[in-house]
Amino acid sequence: MDQPADTQVLTGEIVEGGIECPLFQASDGHLFALEGLTHAAAPVGTRLKAEMEPLFVSICQQGDAMRVVKVLEQGAP
Repeated sequence: MDQPADTQVLTGEIVEGGIECPLFQASDGHLFALEGLTHAAAPVGTRLKAEMEPLFVSICQQGDAMRVVKVLEQGAP
């Protein structure tokens, strides 16, 4: 399946600390605030593999942000 050039597939886990948006720790250790998911849909401890695109301006107001384009896999906390 092809994906747009500006998106990437990331795997990781939702961690504590997200204020406006869930905070995602990628498997490489990098932290991203996620637009496109709510705290209710992705509580702390949720494992996630998703297609995401970087955001330069975000409602998350916290560090680097990514917009979730498509959830590929989601595991319960």
